[in-house]
Amino acid sequence: MDDNQKFSMKFVAQQTGLTTHAIRVWEKRYAAVVPTRSPSNRRLYSVGDLRRLKKLAKITQAGHSIGQVAKLSDLELEELCKHVSSSSEPKRRPKKIADNNPYTTEHFSGSESCIRSCVDAINQMNARKLSDLLQDAENSLGLTELLVSVLDPLITRLSATKDRDSALTACNSFANSILRSLLSRKFTEKNPGQSGQLLLITTPTGQWEEVGAILTDLFGRSLGWRSLYLGPDLPADEIILAAAQNIPSAISIVIAEHRADNTVAEELIKIRDGVKNIPLLVGGHASSGYAKLIRDIGGRHFFDLSHLGEELLLLNSRESL
Repeated sequence: MDDNQKFSMKFVAQQTGLTTHAIRVWEKRYAAVVPTRSPSNRRLYSVGDLRRLKKLAKITQAGHSIGQVAKLSDLELEELCKHVSSSSEPKRRPKKIADNNPYTTEHFSGSESCIRSCVDAINQMNARKLSDLLQDAENSLGLTELLVSVLDPLITRLSATKDRDSALTACNSFANSILRSLLSRKFTEKNPGQSGQLLLITTPTGQWEEVGAILTDLFGRSLGWRSLYLGPDLPADEIILAAAQNIPSAISIVIAEHRADNTVAEELIKIRDGVKNIPLLVGGHASSGYAKLIRDIGGRHFFDLSHLGEELLLLNSRESL
C-alpha cells in the first residue's frame, strides 16, 4: 500500500467495519484521527489514519472505551492490540444495577448496538421497548449525540431496508409513526432560542415523510439555532414566501422519498431562484441522487446530520466575522 494514498470515508468504513457515523464522532469528539480535506471539502484519510482506525476498532470491540484509548500513540495502540489478541477470555465487567434493565444504554457496547436493538424492537412492533431504548440512549449520550449517532443512522437503515424489501412496509410505517411521535414530543420540549440564527426546514412538494425533517429541526436547536419547521410537502412558492417573511440565515430542504419524476429537481431549482442570497442546505436519505444538481444551483448537499452540523457551524463562524 502506497503511504501517500488517500482514502474516502466510505472506503475506510468498509475496511475497518466502523460506521461512518462512528468515524465522525471519534474524529470530532476524541480527535482519534485528523484527516485532510479534498478541494470539495470531503474527508481524505491517510494510510496511517486507516491503520490507526483499524486498531481502535479492534480495541473498542474488545471492550475498551474510545475515550480512554483515542489519545494513545500508535505504538501504544499496537501494544494494546497485541494484548487484546493474546487474551482468549473476554473481560467481564462487574454487574451493575443497570444490568437488570435490558434496554439501558449501559448495556450497549456503542451506538451500533443501540441501533440494532431499535431495529429488533421495530421488527417486533414493540413501541414501549423502542421508546425505552431511545430514552436511555438520550440519558447516556445527550440529545445531540442521540440524533447524530443513533436516530439518523437508524432512519437511514430503515429506509434502505424498505427500498430492498417491500414486505417490510408495515414495520417501517410503524417505526415512522413511533419516531414521529417521540421526536414531536421532544420538539415541543426543546423551545427555540431567541438569539440564535434562524433555520427554516421543510420537505418539498410530494415529500410527506417528515421524520428526517423533525430530526433536522431538533438537531438545529441542539446547536443553538432558532429552527422553524414549516411542515412537509411545501411547494417552492410557499418556501420562498416563508423565507421573505422570516429572513432566515439558512434553509434546509429534506428529501426522504425517492421519486421517478422530475418534481423534486424542478422544485429545488425554483427555490434556489427565489432565495438566491440565502444558503440552501439539502439532505435526507433520498437526496444523494440530487447531489450534482444541488451543487450546480449553488446549494450545499449534506449526507447526514454530522455533515449538516459542520455546515451550520461554518455558517455561524462566517456570521460572526
